Amino acid sequence: MDVSLFISKRYFFSRKSKAAVNIIAFISVFSITVATASIVIILSAFNGLQQLVDSLYASFDPDIKITMTNQQLFELSYEQEEKISSIPEIANYSEVLEEMAMLRHDNFQSIVSLKGVDKKWKEVTGIDSMIYEGDFLLRSGSANYCVLGYGVASNLELSVNHNIEPVSVYIPKPIEEYSNLPGSSFYKKEAFPSAVFAISPDFDNKYAIVDIAFIRNLLEKKNKCSAIEVSLYDESKMEEVSENLTKIFGKEFQVKTRYQQNELIYKTNETEKWITFILLIFVLIVASFNVISTLTLILLEKQKDIRTLRSIGASFEQIRKVFFSQGLMITYIGGAIGMFLGFLVYWLQTNIGLLRLEGGVVEFYPMAFKIQDYLLIAGMILITGALFSWYPVKLVLKKRFFINQNL
Repeated sequence: MDVSLFISKRYFFSRKSKAAVNIIAFISVFSITVATASIVIILSAFNGLQQLVDSLYASFDPDIKITMTNQQLFELSYEQEEKISSIPEIANYSEVLEEMAMLRHDNFQSIVSLKGVDKKWKEVTGIDSMIYEGDFLLRSGSANYCVLGYGVASNLELSVNHNIEPVSVYIPKPIEEYSNLPGSSFYKKEAFPSAVFAISPDFDNKYAIVDIAFIRNLLEKKNKCSAIEVSLYDESKMEEVSENLTKIFGKEFQVKTRYQQNELIYKTNETEKWITFILLIFVLIVASFNVISTLTLILLEKQKDIRTLRSIGASFEQIRKVFFSQGLMITYIGGAIGMFLGFLVYWLQTNIGLLRLEGGVVEFYPMAFKIQDYLLIAGMILITGALFSWYPVKLVLKKRFFINQNL
């Protein structure tokens, strides 16, 4: 073992002659432990929140969505269907027709985005897992059914399990079809509520789902759709498949991944995470200032030892290495303990549930482990440990013990 490291280890683990040095050394380790554990826990919480948001949006939004640039309706051609089916990464795709509508039940009404979907849409999304009440059903024989968001059902004050009356659906007619006759400004049709889904207020208060034939017949838009929604076997292939679909449909169409469809949400979450990370790094830096005071006190306490080392021929670099290693030990031991405690809190939260969410979409507050975040935290600890140990040791040694030497 290197002599300097051996001496440094003995200094670190031995009791100091002055109690104040022991206390300050402990405070230094403790402060770095707390700062590191806080960074690990908070970043894990942000990761868990991002995964929860992603899973909620994935239950309704497709992996890839194709629309016309001018938002007009279009008809999927046979050639386009063949090309979509030929892409091996695509698991399924569905035609969707979406229109603004008003739903009316008894004396209650709600403005919704009425989403007409085909039979394959359930396979494209994860809507089945978000059904709060009833069973997902859009058509049975000649009867039409609708699936409502929880907020929409609340606005209409209906319960699927106790309601036998249909919901009236009104869609505004184009201006050129208006007339002076009462009620002639709307297309009207009825559908029985079959289920209620609960995802998040963004969806629950906005959407009602019906069979696509329901809207097509109502609007007399045979074979028309407003979007093609696509699901993939592997979500990591989104960008690659998106590029292939852009080539198939051309510039008249927009092809967006789920992240691009909800770009503001994802970017906001990511920005909040890294702003918080930067602020916590400043906390770690402030905590690392304790290392400077600890090393200064240790240097003053070990003056006799330093003179002894000098008298037997120890160089400035060898002596500096002894106390530089002391600073690294304080920082790295505190950091290692902090990362372990942070990971322990993450494990307990995900496996036992320390923090519960009453009435939330999940039972426990979500947390997620990302190895790249832990590597980044470890890197910051390495940098701050080296920085706050190297310069103060060199400065104090030069001023007090090697002032007359050209170093």
